[in-house]
Amino acid sequence: MKRPGPVLVVDNAPAARAGDLGYLAVCVASLENVATLTTRHGSAIAGAAQEACKTRLESLLRAGDQLIPINESKYCLLLKELRDIEHARLAGSALEHLFAEPLEVGALRVRLELRAGMACGIGPDDDAELLFRAAELAREVAVARRRVFELGNPQDIVARVPEWQLADAFAAAVESHAIALHYQPVLGARDGRLLGAEALVRWQHADRLLLPAEFLPQLDASARRVLAAHVIRQCIADLAADATRPPLSVNVPAALLLDPDLARLVGEELALWEVEPARCMLEVSERGLLRHQGELVPVLVGLRALGVRVALDNCAGGPGVLRHYRGLPLDAMKLDRRFVAGDLEDPLDAHAARLQIELAHLLGLEAIAVGVESEVAADRLAAFGCDGLQGFRFAPPLPLAAFDEWRIARR
Repeated sequence: MKRPGPVLVVDNAPAARAGDLGYLAVCVASLENVATLTTRHGSAIAGAAQEACKTRLESLLRAGDQLIPINESKYCLLLKELRDIEHARLAGSALEHLFAEPLEVGALRVRLELRAGMACGIGPDDDAELLFRAAELAREVAVARRRVFELGNPQDIVARVPEWQLADAFAAAVESHAIALHYQPVLGARDGRLLGAEALVRWQHADRLLLPAEFLPQLDASARRVLAAHVIRQCIADLAADATRPPLSVNVPAALLLDPDLARLVGEELALWEVEPARCMLEVSERGLLRHQGELVPVLVGLRALGVRVALDNCAGGPGVLRHYRGLPLDAMKLDRRFVAGDLEDPLDAHAARLQIELAHLLGLEAIAVGVESEVAADRLAAFGCDGLQGFRFAPPLPLAAFDEWRIARR
């Protein structure tokens, strides 16, 4: 049977709150390097570090304060009757000072990596849980920033509840097919021929259609893998359902493509649906490729060996990154939409776009411009030798049925 978490019962009486000393601070503190100490020095040293951590935290307590153990390496401190938020900051400074000193065990000096978050307010019992959650959130920030102490705000919890609810609803949205793909066409710059389309994910949430920027930041790494796998499966199934559909491309974050299961999924789905691999293109961002180039290149080589095409997305590096691209297993380069801003009326923008297109051709790649919104921009990009154009000038991202109607009408 799962044990419940600690229940905070706070005796911060109205009489105390009415005076100058009425603030309650809830602090969640954890010793983060216990596993490392155990591995390097043994359980006895790790145990001594845990005991020292508890002793140092107890030294902060005044009359009426409480130290509540959550586990052997994590504690909740209740600091009562503080003057104001600055008083809480002083307590945080005291924590930083206490844990700046290493623990000496014989000739060994051990560093205690404390990470603490604190939140404060005028706290009757019904507010203590909110303060605890805000303190835990601040502790997570301290862990991420590798700092001893962070001061949080209870309103941070209130503000983030809708985001967390969205993340919690994601798994059900995948199962109910509320996560769908819309397709934006890519046309030949010179002849207007339909070259393909990019799959763009959309979430039908309640009565709104959410764009990726509205929900991706709320998804953890596991949920993002689920989303990437869902998009790959759906795109390949859409290709299989109609042989007249043009090649479709899917944007996959480089870090996720390093997952061997995800890379293998592409080949398995293509074989399952008997789809010609050349009809499928994977897009990887320039930034992601440069960050993971050593690990990612073998993955891309394997995908191209299957016949899958690969495009470099959001390209803005220019000739200065030529040495990074030489010999990479790529088929196309998609220009960053910033090159197309302002219809290329600025001579510098036009020159940069032309250079990027020439760079793509120098590498033997197709050059595709994204974000084309006007006839002027389309004509100029075609004059520069661009191969493909994508943007609202031709069509917005369309649901699959609407995309099919659009392409059939163009015939």
